[in-house]
Amino acid sequence: FGENDLVLRVALWLFMVAVIVAAYLAPPASQFQVEDAARIIFFHVPAAIACVVFFAIGAYYAGRFLRRKQDMDDVKSLAAIEMGTLMCVLATVTGSIFALIQWGSAWHWDPRETSIVAQLLIYAAYFALRASVQDPRRRASLSAGYALFAIVTVPFLIFVAPRYWASLHPENTLVSPAGLDPIYRTVLWSSFAGYMTIGLLVMRLRVRLGELTLRLENAYGLETGGHAPATHRLVGADGIPVLGGEARQTRREGDEAIT
Repeated sequence: FGENDLVLRVALWLFMVAVIVAAYLAPPASQFQVEDAARIIFFHVPAAIACVVFFAIGAYYAGRFLRRKQDMDDVKSLAAIEMGTLMCVLATVTGSIFALIQWGSAWHWDPRETSIVAQLLIYAAYFALRASVQDPRRRASLSAGYALFAIVTVPFLIFVAPRYWASLHPENTLVSPAGLDPIYRTVLWSSFAGYMTIGLLVMRLRVRLGELTLRLENAYGLETGGHAPATHRLVGADGIPVLGGEARQTRREGDEAIT
């Protein structure tokens, strides 16, 4: 991390501390069975919104990969979908905690609960697809195509289906002026800003790791999973490919990055 990154991390840490403090200082919500439990929406709802945003980012880079066939677009798509899945899991866990307190059971197969499980399964299949294909170019192309399919299901499962059937969840809480009072609305959207900033920073770290992995693959002629390279290369006594001048320089940079 550079100096600017350190300042950003400190500012983000102080911002999230302020959000957490504001969440606990927010007044209880009289409409809820357990009034103090309403504060969990400051952590549950932003995670649910953030997962949609990161899935959309992943689909954007997937589409760009299919147009440009650049490996870094696949890396960015994967990083965004990983973060979106993490946010989706976080939304599910916090929602279950709220349901246990508010409705007496952690799971009711409510339309929103069911739809978010379906969403998780769809993106779990994305990771299963990536793990099942060894050829990196074919894996990236198939994953990009699947990511574009998966993003089509997000609006239906997150926004449409839960409103088609009766739900325990309140409707139009975020868009209706009467849904949240100004304090709750301010803290909730501040929390969302913090979630997105943290997610983007972690995504950037994941992209840097993917970029380093690609450089090492190019330097050593190996894939991430350790499979043999597609083309034959001369190898030395230590089993490491013998490289030309430009490739040898890339290899040295890779070694320095590792050390």
